[in-house]
Amino acid sequence: MQPLSAAFLALLLAHLLGDFLLQPEWIARNKARRLLPMLLHGALHGLLAWACLAFFGRVPFLSIRNQLLIVGYVVVHLAIDGLKSFLIGRSVLPDNAGPFLLDQLLHGAVITAAALLV
Repeated sequence: MQPLSAAFLALLLAHLLGDFLLQPEWIARNKARRLLPMLLHGALHGLLAWACLAFFGRVPFLSIRNQLLIVGYVVVHLAIDGLKSFLIGRSVLPDNAGPFLLDQLLHGAVITAAALLV
């Protein structure tokens, strides 16, 4: 498999695990209102991104560039989640499938950019 494809699929798997399968219910409910659940959500995404990239993408873990890339990926992920929650909380966006799909599209764009940079 090509390195770009492997990195993209590894990050996509990490995202799906972190946002759906392994995200505890209390983090999903509270990450929009409290800092600790949001930070734990980010830590989970960071760990999953590294685990999936190391296992499937064969990305060097000790590379400072890759470390910073994963930190940036997590920060942007949290910013997208936070912005969506803020806009829904202020009734700027409805809490329905539209914002959810936009959120996932933005996450996909970030995953693609991170895979290109790995």
